[in-house]
Amino acid sequence: MKVSILLLLIRLGWSLEPTILLAMIARNEEGNFRANLPKWFPIVDGIVCGIDDRTNDLTHRAVVESFPDKPRWVYYYQFTGFGPARTRVFEEAWRKFSNFTHVLVADPDWEPEMPIHKSEVDFDHLAFQFKIFDRNAHTSRMSEWLVLHREGLSFTHRLHEQLHVQSDPAMKVSKELSWTVREVERPGRNSWHQSQVDHGHSQSFNRYLFDLDLLAKDLADEPDDPHVLYYLGATNFAALEALLGRGEHAITPEVTNWINEGIKYLELRLADHHVANTSVHQEQTWASMRWLAYAYQNFRPDFEKSEYWYLRCVAFDPPRADCPVFLSRLYRQNGRAEKAWGIISEAIKFPLQERSFSSNFYIYHCSLPLEASLTIIELLKSQQPTVAASRSPIYLFGWALLRTAQRQCNSASLGYLQESEEEVAAGEAAYRAMTPKDQPSPLDLWDKDELCIDVEASADPDLASMLLNWGVAFCG
Repeated sequence: MKVSILLLLIRLGWSLEPTILLAMIARNEEGNFRANLPKWFPIVDGIVCGIDDRTNDLTHRAVVESFPDKPRWVYYYQFTGFGPARTRVFEEAWRKFSNFTHVLVADPDWEPEMPIHKSEVDFDHLAFQFKIFDRNAHTSRMSEWLVLHREGLSFTHRLHEQLHVQSDPAMKVSKELSWTVREVERPGRNSWHQSQVDHGHSQSFNRYLFDLDLLAKDLADEPDDPHVLYYLGATNFAALEALLGRGEHAITPEVTNWINEGIKYLELRLADHHVANTSVHQEQTWASMRWLAYAYQNFRPDFEKSEYWYLRCVAFDPPRADCPVFLSRLYRQNGRAEKAWGIISEAIKFPLQERSFSSNFYIYHCSLPLEASLTIIELLKSQQPTVAASRSPIYLFGWALLRTAQRQCNSASLGYLQESEEEVAAGEAAYRAMTPKDQPSPLDLWDKDELCIDVEASADPDLASMLLNWGVAFCG
């Protein structure tokens, strides 16, 4: 009723400014709250915070001191899952502050990036999207956790909770804002992940064990829930990688169990009735295909099954770089450079694709040019190139892509992702080996901006499109 009256007043010419209520849950988040709540203070008009009753630091005081002269309500609750906890916050928010117009759900480790324009929020939409850069530093997602404040708002699921907003035929569904938030995990700053027994940090093996326990409870409630099936599959693989780290490892019974569980749940998630259901989260369908193909490539090697799921993943979202990169690598490492080039040459024509879920910009900026470069050198080696080939557009393009990857694969923790330093060095050596010895190296000239590509020499419009997309210099 409240929303309908507000809309009526606006349509009658009343001028109303949005008032945003910040809704949070916390356990031992004093460090994050003292660092981040002051950044939210200019944006929001009040706060409701539910504190886990196991908290043993000064989280409560951090809320009070960060919001000294704005409406606030802090209470304690018993944790049974993230969805129930956030639903309780909504209930408390409506009970205490039903006069606010909007409610923003945020986590303690979110840092808003200024400027954030509150004027973008309106009364015509039920929800508002903003971008979140994930704490892993190589993916982003879109969140709709800013909504019109109404009675009955809720979250489903104990883990990876989903916001449920009742539709209203008189209103538009969602509006994308220019807002940006970063999920930041600071070493030494007291937080939920550090206080949770044996977690240490948010991507630790023990954290994933905690997640799997909550997911098992959700599965018991809804055994065929596609949301739960996806996260059970992905979390089993995430736990496996957190346990083993990078590199090759012995396949022990414990490792085999992790692999089997991950594959089992993803195959259930990709059952025909889930894939065909357009009301199911399509981004999770794509991600399930990617994870399953990756598992058959790296955890339980099976070329045919890995190829099958990568091809389905590529077909599901052709412009997105992740699956073409991994499929090209599968082909290249199995001596099928022509097939690899057929896949990767399509992917490098597209600009970066933004999606609502797990947009991996590091794969686009780092892995995509690297994989294309390594594929090109394999193609050229198989064709026994001549001196003329060493000055061809495709050869120089491959070198330019390698140099791009060497600049952009700049994360200390991620490096070249799937490739080692030695493999990249071998790729560079292979390019140099094709350079004629009795004249200036075209690669050195290229690096010094003393060489350009004569695009007129190539009648291939696709090649010209790729060159332009990656900023390769043309002559003239």
